Amino acid sequence: MGVEKSFPELVTSRFILRELEPRDARALYVILSTEEVMRYYGSDPLLAVYEAKNVIAYFKD
Repeated sequence: MGVEKSFPELVTSRFILRELEPRDARALYVILSTEEVMRYYGSDPLLAVYEAKNVIAYFKD
């Protein structure tokens, strides 16, 4: 029997920090497919949106 975890949501007047969702895949792909960004992240840039979906699923698990 699994325990459902609730991801906290932090909200300010200028910022919302929430759990990544599948609908965020395209925006995450834009970030994680940028070579300059990934140089600091320590891995190769993503090549397709489905890879961003996999990243989201990994974090969700």
